[in-house]
Amino acid sequence: MRLLLLSLILAACAGTGDAPPAADSTLTGRVVAVDLSPMAYDGNALVTVAPDGGDAEVVVHIPARQNLCTATIVDLDAVAPGDRVEVRGEVGEGTVTPCTGADHVFRVVERATPGREVVRGVYATSFEVSAFTPCDRPGETWWLTPNEAFGEALGVLSDEHRGEGGRGARLYVEATVEGTLSPEGTYGHLGAYTRELTVTGVRDMVHLATDPDEPPTCR
Repeated sequence: MRLLLLSLILAACAGTGDAPPAADSTLTGRVVAVDLSPMAYDGNALVTVAPDGGDAEVVVHIPARQNLCTATIVDLDAVAPGDRVEVRGEVGEGTVTPCTGADHVFRVVERATPGREVVRGVYATSFEVSAFTPCDRPGETWWLTPNEAFGEALGVLSDEHRGEGGRGARLYVEATVEGTLSPEGTYGHLGAYTRELTVTGVRDMVHLATDPDEPPTCR
């Protein structure tokens, strides 16, 4: 009788205790889609990953406020479909969230296109100037070779902001671009640049200044 009573007490305690913590999981796979739009209202970025081995697709949730996470998370602007990633995080129903664990991680282990860069920076253009300074490497300035989409976006801002300076004005914009980055060497006008960024896509572009007293930096 005492044994039965003890069993009932233990069962009741187990039923009212805290739920066990969610399990963590590690996976590698190819990125299928990237949706950053929820971050605009503090929602989670959604990165759909097809795991190696043919398992069902998993949606990786990256919190907008990454400063509250201890996870190591790559710059999401640099992630594109086809990239191979490693993820470790808390498992949900078809989801993984890398955030609270000290060993949680979301990183790119292989680019879909070798040498491809997704980078944000300040671009300056005027006569014989096509200079791009990446936000995360402010000590470097690259010669930028635009594609058609970049030229069209720049043309719109140029028409709006060059003003009386005309074609001779120095226009500064901040942009996120995709492209390939050359090895170190001599590039651009008079070989004054150590690398060349050849643009293949432009994600966004905003005007910073026209003929400022001091060159602007990333916002």
